[in-house]
Amino acid sequence: MKKLIIILIGFFNIMFIYGQVESRVFPNKDALSKISKAKGINKSPKKEKMPKFNKQTLLDEDEANKGFDIPFRFGKGFDTNITLSDGEWTDVENGRLWSMEFESDSAYSINFVFNDFYLPEGAELYITNKDETMLYGPVTSKQNTENGFFLTDLVQGDNVTIYLFEPADKQGLAKLTVKRVVHAYRNLCSNFIHGNSGNSGICNNDIDSFPEWDLESDAVALVLLQGGNELCSGSLLMTADQSFRPFFLTAFHCIDADLNGSLSNTEKSDAQNWMFKFQYKRSTYTGNSQTSGITYNGAAFRAAWNNSDFALMEMNNSPASDTRFSWLGWDRSGNTPTSGTGIHHPSGDVMKISFEEDSFQVSSWGSTNNHWLLNFNSGVVEHCSSGSPIFNQDRRVVGQLHGNQNYNPNISYCSQTRAEYGRFNLSWTGGGTNDTFNITQSRFRRSFHRNNE
Repeated sequence: MKKLIIILIGFFNIMFIYGQVESRVFPNKDALSKISKAKGINKSPKKEKMPKFNKQTLLDEDEANKGFDIPFRFGKGFDTNITLSDGEWTDVENGRLWSMEFESDSAYSINFVFNDFYLPEGAELYITNKDETMLYGPVTSKQNTENGFFLTDLVQGDNVTIYLFEPADKQGLAKLTVKRVVHAYRNLCSNFIHGNSGNSGICNNDIDSFPEWDLESDAVALVLLQGGNELCSGSLLMTADQSFRPFFLTAFHCIDADLNGSLSNTEKSDAQNWMFKFQYKRSTYTGNSQTSGITYNGAAFRAAWNNSDFALMEMNNSPASDTRFSWLGWDRSGNTPTSGTGIHHPSGDVMKISFEEDSFQVSSWGSTNNHWLLNFNSGVVEHCSSGSPIFNQDRRVVGQLHGNQNYNPNISYCSQTRAEYGRFNLSWTGGGTNDTFNITQSRFRRSFHRNNE
């Protein structure tokens, strides 16, 4: 394995980082000072205020839907049609700066869905909150998408401002339409500012308490779905030829919006607009700021099979050049694991880890013996854990989380240790077509795992 590590280091050195955007937290409340182009500009004179709505109605709907196989909803989306002509342009050194403030009373965070999005070379986009504890960006021309659709990360607070710098020699070339503003009515990130757990049950285990799982956790991501207000989980898988193509394993029901057990072209197309958020973990602050997520936009649909709740995407950009990421090995033998570990984002929280000390059982969900059945000894899974990987005793992926078909909405998640994962070995051949098994077996055939052995 030492030889492989040397090869990986060489690979990282010759690659370039494309497509990623960081969100950072600033405990000293000086995020705006990090945007050099906004020097001397404190607040946009243009503001868009979102209408009020009944939060309890949405919470009641969510409670009623907990027993269904649907993604985790955290926010209320307001459809808008705000363009660069609606904000404020200010002349700055070497160009001009567009800004616009957005407010939605009592929102825990705000995020955006952009359309007609294009940044010329040299342009930079940032989003920061009113108390300057969080900064998203820079978004640059490297993050332009083919279809102009773009999802931003969640920015804490009920008042945030978008800043867009356009260089003087590219004036008039930037494009941006704010298609949707999402008000988070669930608190997913406020406690994260202080390095504490967030929205999930107290029985869950923070991943940072288990450093021996660092490499595996570097492959797990929170997935923001196309509407900007729903979440799932998933993970990067390695190919047999160690190509570092960014194949991403998740759950079928995260794509199946109408819950009919099949995927339309529209549903597949919508999934290709997802945002993938890695490194969303509880952190201890040692300096001026701390990364609270690394995001990538866009993917291609590759395969899915309803019987095992399996879906495979391929991200448009690879994080292979960044040593903060890893790819997971897998096992399609079908042998019953003697123990297991799940890494996931329950209820949209920072990353957690759950442990099963006993051998897996099999269960039937829609068809015979198509799932692994676990009863965790430590930690549980929740809504939004959907699509996350389950590892066998050899730390290889053997399935992705479907849920708990015996879920009881009248008791807490922490009182329900049962979890069911679609079996990877059955997903392998699936329905026997290109859309229902893992690409081509020549590319995706044997196990590989990046570790310290």
